[in-house]
Amino acid sequence: EEEIVAAAREVLPALSGRIEMAVDARTVGDEILWVPTSHAILDFGEGGRATSDERGEWTLATDASLEGTTTLRGTGATVVNYGPDALLPFSAEGGGTSITLRWDDGGARAAERDTYRAIERARETIASVFPDLSLLTAPIRANVGLPLRCNAFWDGKSINFFQVALDEEGQVVCHDTGRILDVILHEIGHAIDQYAPGGRQDGALGEFIGDLFAWVHTDSPQLAPNFFGNGDPVRDLSANLLFPRDIVGQVHHDGLVLGSTMWDLWETLRASGIEAAQLRPPFLAPIADAQTLLEWYDALRFADDDNGDLSDGTPNECAIWDVFARHSVDLATPGLHWPLSPMPECPDAPPRLFFERRVYPCAGEVVLYYRNPERIGA
Repeated sequence: EEEIVAAAREVLPALSGRIEMAVDARTVGDEILWVPTSHAILDFGEGGRATSDERGEWTLATDASLEGTTTLRGTGATVVNYGPDALLPFSAEGGGTSITLRWDDGGARAAERDTYRAIERARETIASVFPDLSLLTAPIRANVGLPLRCNAFWDGKSINFFQVALDEEGQVVCHDTGRILDVILHEIGHAIDQYAPGGRQDGALGEFIGDLFAWVHTDSPQLAPNFFGNGDPVRDLSANLLFPRDIVGQVHHDGLVLGSTMWDLWETLRASGIEAAQLRPPFLAPIADAQTLLEWYDALRFADDDNGDLSDGTPNECAIWDVFARHSVDLATPGLHWPLSPMPECPDAPPRLFFERRVYPCAGEVVLYYRNPERIGA
């Protein structure tokens, strides 16, 4: 009997279709991509509702012809425009008809579509690393097109983005921040930081986390390219910053000190053949453990561990130690380097010499005598 019922359900006439949206590939001026509008709600009034899946596909079990509408307020994202909200009305004929709905400038502003896409992408990543994070229990709200300039922010409940800013001559000072993937992901990073264990405590760490959540998706050291009218990004992670020399007490810059270190590690591990998708979980997992910049190194080693035993090392501990050492001012002097664990045994690592005697900068030469026991007699 159960088999007969299942077969009957399979042949029931249904309305079905797919929803797509046009989005900037990454930032204003990029190629326009058509991507699925995932987890969107289609409202058919008394005819019922349908929700699109991750492929943008939906089905409604009815053979009736119906009028419907959809918005950019879905089960995972709620995008609110400063002005008329996005609205896409449509008609669907009964008898097993399949239709394709397309969001473009006729139904929604670019910032609405770009922000919706970014939230959906972010939720997928968050669920893979922090599946129990309460941030995921409700749609993430975004307000776009706010009449302000050159910024964006997380206010504890929603992410907020500003309109394009023009100078007196009509030239772009900075673009609509709701159209820049990196900026949207950065603000979602602040939300993750708030909802993760410990909450938001360290401003510099919070800015680093926002940047981190952006570049683990873009695989690029340029944060928010084309943010400014001249095409410049907001920050460049490829800067060779050292701890603690470059800590200046400004949260964005201080976060960049750890950001440049972690980007160096990302490049190192990517060059070894590890895919970006494999690196995202261990790079993001320390958010749940580290509460300050100085706690990140130990949290990262814990995230890199593969057997619950740090005493036997971690798969990438040599690369982690080496990169954090390179971004330290002086490994021989307490307080002038990241708080590192003892140097791991790394057979392929180049030899290092650590000086315990301070050499004062003055005219003249220093002659260093040393020997390598492994090469004696070679």
